[in-house]
Amino acid sequence: MPRFTILPTPTRTKSADIFQAVVSNVMCPLRIKQLEWGGMWIEIAKLAVPVGIAVLGYLAKYLNDLRLAQRKDHLERIDRQLRELYGPLLSLASAAHMAYWEGFRKLHRPDMPMWDPPQDDPTKLPTAEEVTAFHLWSRAVFMPLNRQMVDCVIQHADLLEEETMPDCLLSLLAHVAAYEGIIKEWDAGNERHHTPRIRFPDGIREYAARHFIELKREQVRLHGAN
Repeated sequence: MPRFTILPTPTRTKSADIFQAVVSNVMCPLRIKQLEWGGMWIEIAKLAVPVGIAVLGYLAKYLNDLRLAQRKDHLERIDRQLRELYGPLLSLASAAHMAYWEGFRKLHRPDMPMWDPPQDDPTKLPTAEEVTAFHLWSRAVFMPLNRQMVDCVIQHADLLEEETMPDCLLSLLAHVAAYEGIIKEWDAGNERHHTPRIRFPDGIREYAARHFIELKREQVRLHGAN
């Protein structure tokens, strides 16, 4: 029969025991540190999540408040533009147009130019009575309306939509200023001139109406968004 030899169990050396002790002493604190750091990060996360939510909520509120404030400022400016500039300007220009064409001209020279008759027909020049009537209407009706338009533009020029003064408004200012000089001539007895060479701007009503309509639509839109 074969014989089996039982080998002796290897004995641990002193150096192996020392190595195991060193490893245990090193790794155990590392495991403890890992557990400690893991727990700390969990606590940090617990604090960071509500703080982050609070910050995002504050930021959202700030942006919303800023948007509302900007819309409020924009709406207030539009309200002023309609109330102080384009609304009055449209009303005054329309009144002046109707006063001249529906009032004065239907009473005086309804079928003939007032100051530009045919050059080859001097008999169509305005009569002395028509000139006197024109001067009265100019003093009592046309110039008071013109002066109000000028005051409206000068006092509220900061509400203009354009970056520069539109040509029709510049023409209005120049027309009225020149007319003031002509009226002074009438007062001095000089009636050779009846209207300034700078004519009243025909497009001022269309200009005021266009801006009035655009701003009114924007005003309604902003009020509906509140």
